[in-house]
Amino acid sequence: MNASAKEFTPSFRLEAIQKSECMFHFFSELNEELKLNILTYVVDLPYEHSSSVNKSMLTSVLPYVSRQFYSYCKSHDFLWKLCMQRLMVNEPNLWAASVAEFTDSSFSEYGSSELLERGCSKLAIMLEFDEIIPRSRIVGCHEELFRYILANYIRYESPLFYMPDNSVVIGQEFGLHFFEPRYRRLIREVMAPYPDLFTDGRAITEENGLVGKPPTFIYAHRSPLKKGIIACIVQVMECSIHPDGRADVFLRPIHYVRITEVYEQRIPRDHLYFCKTVRLSFNEEKQYETDSLRSFAERIAHSSYAVHGHEIPFSDYVELIFNAIQRDRNGE
Repeated sequence: MNASAKEFTPSFRLEAIQKSECMFHFFSELNEELKLNILTYVVDLPYEHSSSVNKSMLTSVLPYVSRQFYSYCKSHDFLWKLCMQRLMVNEPNLWAASVAEFTDSSFSEYGSSELLERGCSKLAIMLEFDEIIPRSRIVGCHEELFRYILANYIRYESPLFYMPDNSVVIGQEFGLHFFEPRYRRLIREVMAPYPDLFTDGRAITEENGLVGKPPTFIYAHRSPLKKGIIACIVQVMECSIHPDGRADVFLRPIHYVRITEVYEQRIPRDHLYFCKTVRLSFNEEKQYETDSLRSFAERIAHSSYAVHGHEIPFSDYVELIFNAIQRDRNGE
């Protein structure tokens, strides 16, 4: 045996040694304040990084590390406050705007910290008189606010209209004619809470008597229809329901959402689908629109390259079409 040869170390043992070198052995010796400050660098919340990730360090990891970490996550509301502040700063058009809507506040008048405190104050008043939620189940105000905003503003559930259409873009209005039995029921259910005058073709506006939020539903405009696909929330701008149940609607897409569940009601058997969704972040919306626009440009390029684009590389031809479509949609 070669005495100068290095001792053989099994791979599993090597991994254990490497992991031990990265461990913080003195963490348990720190005081509670320092431990909590360290945790602030790793905590996050569901959907904070992506609309497709509903697990997080604060809800799905740290509480199961140890009893001490479980206690930190359940009894120290400032961890939730920190995460909520970060959400509102990083996603002002989603989280800050939702808290502003919840508190009937002007989004431009208040900073994220002020909005957050207004949200906690309003929620505390609601919970004080709400017998549905037992007082024993109520945790810190910022955790309750997160759950309330997530359930009522970020998540969305409604009947589902499904028809693939790659031209659907946020803000661009369009009309549809509902004639299938399932979609006749869809529009009846969507419009049921509103005055009859809004089913006669009158514009659904505050000037015409709209109180509260306008009618909305999910339009699944991409195929195949399944969990994880992007759809959009459409606002009903005008609606005419005919005596036989057929309807003409004028719609405006207002938000992109990711479908988290699709289901069909057993009764009645008209095959009307419903779905649960979660709204996309601002960056996800922009990336989705860019990817959709580029895909559309590629389809155009494939059909016209042989006639118009043979003098330049195909990728450059796609880029020309992509930029032209962008300028057209931006009104340039």
